[in-house]
Amino acid sequence: MSDTKVYQIDGNEESTCVLGTTFIEHAKISEQDFAQEKQIKIKKNTNPYSNYFPTFYIKEINGYKHGIIYWTIAFIIIVALMSVAAALSINKADVRSYWLLIIYILPILIFLPMYIVHISRYTSLKQEAETINFKDQKPLSINILKLYKRLKVAYINANWFCSLSYLLSVLAFILLMISVWAIQGMGNVFEYSNWLKNPLSHILQYDSSRPQYFIAFLVLVVIFISSVLIHIGAIANSYLRINRIENYYNSFIVIPEEIEQLKKKTNKRDMIIFLLCALIIGLIIFIVYKKVKASKESKVQLVAMPK
Repeated sequence: MSDTKVYQIDGNEESTCVLGTTFIEHAKISEQDFAQEKQIKIKKNTNPYSNYFPTFYIKEINGYKHGIIYWTIAFIIIVALMSVAAALSINKADVRSYWLLIIYILPILIFLPMYIVHISRYTSLKQEAETINFKDQKPLSINILKLYKRLKVAYINANWFCSLSYLLSVLAFILLMISVWAIQGMGNVFEYSNWLKNPLSHILQYDSSRPQYFIAFLVLVVIFISSVLIHIGAIANSYLRINRIENYYNSFIVIPEEIEQLKKKTNKRDMIIFLLCALIIGLIIFIVYKKVKASKESKVQLVAMPK
């Protein structure tokens, strides 16, 4: 039997060291043991029952934690891209190009509240994870109930808000077409007649003299495609998370009648938001169209006046 030496780690834990090992090997072993013991201490100080967390709970915490990183990166990218697009397409000397800010600010205004809500939910779940006990029972905490209810109506929210994104993209495209129509219509007859033959030519093709139309069109395409991907991903993700929760509790943790009431309430709320946003954007398009039309008519009258 080889000789051993007992030594202390952090003043409490005991370990052994084989005297035949080299100093470097001994240092590596001591460092590994110390790191493992430190991790165990931190884990126990956070929640002594964390080893009993079910799979769905661990996945939810990790999902929100990783989500904050992804959402932060995505938010920075969105702000940067929208800023670059605005800088390239908006001419300070041309007031008529200022309306393009609507297209560039829209993704940020949609994204920011979702980002804040995600951080709030992660904070709440993390605080609960420090005290919840899954060892002796299957607790049904407030956060788990809220999570389950959110997931049950997640497809409704995805349908309405992604549909809103689709609609806003289409309306913004119409607004873009009106802008091109106005600018080209104020030029000579030859340019305007060419635009009437192919109204998409100045949007689908890059024009160095008017790059803002092409850039705004690309932004709208990205918003539309991103909405489709988010729509599909949100529905699939919520379905998988619901299955994990129900498999752990072996039952529906909220009675079907309450879920049906929640679905009706969510549908009604989302429909009101959808209609209000559509109405606001529709009014903006109508006002822009009326101003453009009035400006074109006044220009025609000035041209028709005898000198």
